[in-house]
Amino acid sequence: MANSFSLGIRRIWQELSAMQSPGFYWVNIDRQNDANLFCRQIIAAQEENSQLALICSGNQVDTLLATPLSPAIKKFPLYSLPEKKAALLHLADDLMRELKPSNRLLILLAHASLWKKFTSDDFIF
Repeated sequence: MANSFSLGIRRIWQELSAMQSPGFYWVNIDRQNDANLFCRQIIAAQEENSQLALICSGNQVDTLLATPLSPAIKKFPLYSLPEKKAALLHLADDLMRELKPSNRLLILLAHASLWKKFTSDDFIF
């Protein structure tokens, strides 16, 4: 059975409020403050034994964790991603080496400006 992780949004259908593992979910949020709040909401909604990790670019981790999160989440890996193109290109390899991401919720909180460093040629496999 697949693991599921809550988005932490109430008053919506169960099918829409859970993320399944394995899966890929991309959320764009216009304002940085709203993105931080949504990220905190997702983390706080997880059960105590949930496997999750947070990856933040730049100094976002300071503002994100300025106030304590839910006491249910006692310990989870926290990574800082340099705001460089090379860091994103090597992120998958780094995660596989350090984290063993199978059945884990990975949250990447990154500025839109980080993605602007790529051209369409960078995505040809």
